[in-house]
Amino acid sequence: PAGEVLQDAVEARSGRKVRVLNSEGKGKMVLADMICHMKELVEKKEASVNPYIISISSGSVHTIVTDNGPAAKAEEGKIVKVNSEKIGEPLEARVLKKDDFGNFKEGEVLEQPKVLQGSAAVAFTLTASGLDKHGLDNQLPVKYSHLEVAGSVAGAASAVLTLANRFILRLEDPLDTAWH
Repeated sequence: PAGEVLQDAVEARSGRKVRVLNSEGKGKMVLADMICHMKELVEKKEASVNPYIISISSGSVHTIVTDNGPAAKAEEGKIVKVNSEKIGEPLEARVLKKDDFGNFKEGEVLEQPKVLQGSAAVAFTLTASGLDKHGLDNQLPVKYSHLEVAGSVAGAASAVLTLANRFILRLEDPLDTAWH
């Protein structure tokens, strides 16, 4: 049923045990497993030379891109923000902070809080996927951004246009004239 919540901890693809305390968390677990799969490809060197993992979800009250440390260092969120402004649907850019990861109980089981808002939801997904171990201080830092699309604009495809503007159309990089 839609309102059913897992009572026991389940093992995520990453090997981490996670207890989900609300129905929204089941979707976060699916996302965490997909991110974990991409992380495994990067670790096995089966991904691109300069890997950048992006996830998208909808249902938030506002549109925001949240970067991990490696993505923030490469200014990915800022670039996506500027590209969103070019198409007339500006979004907010944010960087994960240590406090965002502090909402989860430490120990054998990662317990998702009953209310997961803002950057904490992204931090939970990164932790459940194991990608949190690939930050700036890791030998293999992996860039990751999560694009949360406001429910009010989800049908407008502005997030898709923003990413197409950045990665497919390859319009100039607004922050770097050398275009990385």
